[in-house]
Amino acid sequence: MDSQVMLTAKEASLRLGKSVHWLLTEGKRQGVPCYRVGGRYQYSPVELDEWFESRRYHYASAHPVRSSGYVNRQKVAL
Repeated sequence: MDSQVMLTAKEASLRLGKSVHWLLTEGKRQGVPCYRVGGRYQYSPVELDEWFESRRYHYASAHPVRSSGYVNRQKVAL
């Protein structure tokens, strides 16, 4: 890790547009990168940006569109 400025949970949540509660609960489950130092979580701005970018959803690749303009529907086994 470089000698960069680390963000607090509050600053990181503002950067992601989420609440601190979301960051500390759901963020853990979703693998938001963090460091625990002295009982507090700290976040690298570079790692947060990389994680956020990796979560980008590309609608076109998830829902292929036929040449007619209609969306191909796929059956999903539950």
